[in-house]
Formats: sequence, structure tokens, C-alpha cells
Amino acid sequence: MASAPFVHCHLHSQYSLLDGAIKIDPLFERARALNMPAVSLTDHGNLFGVVEFYEAAMRAEVKPIIGCEVYVASGSRFSKEKREHDASGFDAINHLILLAMNDTGYKNLMYLVSKAYLEGFYYKPRIDLDLLRERHEGLIATSGCLSSMVSRAITSGQTDTAWELVEDFSGIFKDRYYLEVQRHGIGDQDRVNAELAKMSVDMKLPLLATNDAHYLNDCDHEPHDALLCIGTAANLDDPKRFRFDGQGFYLKSGDEMAEVFRDHPSAISNSLEVAERCNLVLGLETGEYHLPEFQVPAGRTREEVFAEQAWSGLRNRLRLAPDEPIPPRHAEYVKRMEHEIGVVQSMGFAGYFLIVADFIDYAKREGIPVGPGRGSAAGSLAAYGLGITGHRCRLLQERARSGHPLRTGEVRRRG
Repeated sequence: MASAPFVHCHLHSQYSLLDGAIKIDPLFERARALNMPAVSLTDHGNLFGVVEFYEAAMRAEVKPIIGCEVYVASGSRFSKEKREHDASGFDAINHLILLAMNDTGYKNLMYLVSKAYLEGFYYKPRIDLDLLRERHEGLIATSGCLSSMVSRAITSGQTDTAWELVEDFSGIFKDRYYLEVQRHGIGDQDRVNAELAKMSVDMKLPLLATNDAHYLNDCDHEPHDALLCIGTAANLDDPKRFRFDGQGFYLKSGDEMAEVFRDHPSAISNSLEVAERCNLVLGLETGEYHLPEFQVPAGRTREEVFAEQAWSGLRNRLRLAPDEPIPPRHAEYVKRMEHEIGVVQSMGFAGYFLIVADFIDYAKREGIPVGPGRGSAAGSLAAYGLGITGHRCRLLQERARSGHPLRTGEVRRRG
């Protein structure tokens, strides 16, 4: 017998690092088994899993809803003042669910998440209300969980503030704002849900039932609890450690959700409405490289600049003058460099090498530690000539003076 129709609009995958425990492929296997027409992805503060999630949804023929549970600063995202904490002692950074309805919404979501890291990062990647007012088109928003602005205002007794916040959010997301209700056996949720129900009637805003899914099946509670311990550097037997209050943070069936919210059937049906409103199609081109373009002087190509800098760097490593020919005793280096430059240029990776060399050079000039690199490219003579690898390595000069050339990969191992 098929389960009642329902769509999860609040879900954390493994990309909610050390907090979510839902793997992508098993998620869609479970969603298909539960006859769910769509599933959302709303990881904490990031879009790391979007491509994997979308492609898996296409394979499973389940509609993907791309979203994010963003962190919202209480004031400006640029403010880096001393952190406030909630009653549990954890950062009082406010949560907000955003779901992309279309391409415009997805672009705005990417913009918001990027700005959260580049401008608002303070322990967490944060946006603020100014950014939401600027980039809200194409996005559905919900009032959020117990860690949202609205819920925190309600639980702290600031009911008037909560109503004002809902009025503000519903004004930003006109006809795209839902009052999110959850039930995990937590007392504060009952208080929040009761107030949201009043707002729904008085302000004519729809309720939306969610389950804050962090693991796939009910039996995954204990492994997820261990994951939280890893994320907070705590032991399972520590009575004061962080843990989820309540229960049932898994991918519940439609029947289970209908039973939990039997007094609010519209909150269940509105999950289907949200899914119908979200129709993002990603034009993903797989199997191709999409690299940023490294800017070179007019009239020059990246391949030319790459080769020039690689040879120049090698001469510098060998302590030769810029125009000094490389001596015959270093013929092995010349042969290797010619081969590597040809391979990199033929694969279209000249710009990639120049980009990496650029930010490694910046890091060294600014005193930022860099590692020795990894992979076959890190062991190349071209990477060494560009200064990407071998920050403290003197092996090449020593071998040059002794007349014994490097063996392939030795820069990587020793650099």
C-alpha cells in the first residue's frame, strides 16, 4: 500500500559536515520506496552536494529541490563582534531555509552562499537581511527550525518581535514564505507551533510541515549520535555533551508525517505545493573541465606564458642567468621539461598551472604556509619550476651541482 504523499523540504545530507548523515544514493532509494515525488537538499550553509544530489535524482526519477539552511547574522554580516550563545552554550546564529524555485533562485542562492563565506564568515558562513532583500527573487523561504530568528523570539518570550520578523520575511518573500512546523517531542516546538498557527490564520500565511531529517532511518539514531560526538570532540558517555533533543530526525514516510500533523493537514499538503513550485533544471555538462581563465598580456597565450615561466623558474632553480643557456650536463632536465610542457599544453591545463602558481606565490609572499602538494602534477619539474612545489627543497640545486639529475617524482617526495 502506497504511503500518503509528502515531500521533505528540510533535509541534511553528509555534506552538512559532521552533522548530517544521509548519503545521496541511499536517500533516493528510500524516497522511491516511500513513493515520494520529490526531495529537498538543505545542507547547513553550503551547496557542496548539489551536483551529486541532482544527478542522483535524475537517475532515480525523483524531483530534486535544491536549497540550503543558511546562517543569518543577527545584525550585519560584516560584524565580527563577540559571539552570543543560546541557553545550551552554542552559537546563536540563526537558521533559515531557502529553496530555489528556478534558475534565478539558484543563481541568487549561489550568490548568497558565496557572500556568506567571503564576507560574512565568522565561525559560520553568514548572510544578513540586507543580502536577502537584495537577492530574494526565485527563492522560497520558511520560518525555520528552533534555531531560527522567529522561533528564538517566540521561545524567549518576545512574541511581538516574532510577529514583526514574520511580517518582514513575508514582505521580502512575497507569496513565497511558509511557516515551518516541526514535531520531534521537544516542548519548545509545541510553543512555537502554537504561535505559528495563530500567525497563519491572522496573516494568511501557509504552514509547512518538515522533519529536519539528519539520518535516513530511525535505527540510524545511535550512529548519528556518534557523528555528533566526533564533530564536537566529545565522548558518548559525557552527560553534558551536545546531542539532539527529541527524536525522529529521519526520513519519515508520508503516513508518519500525516499522523504527526493530523491536526494540520494543510501543512502536509503544502509540502507538495512547494515541490510543484520548485522547477529548477540544471544544465550540467559532465565530463568537461570548467576552469577560470588566467589573464595574460594582450597578444600572448596562456600556453606561451606557462612555458616561459616554467623555463624561467627552472633556470632560477639551477642558479642560471635569465638568458643563460642550460648546460649540456642538465640535458635530462631539458628533456623532461619539454615533455611536461607539451603534455600540459595539449591537455589545456596551462591556465590551471598558472592559477595555482599565482596563489601559491601569494601565500608565500604573505607568510601563509603551503604544503608540498600531492598527485602526479605535484611531482612534475614544471610545477617545481613555477614555484608550486619545493618551497624549502634544495635537492635540485644539489643534484645540479653534482651532475646527477632528479628521478621522476622525487620533487614531490622530498619537497
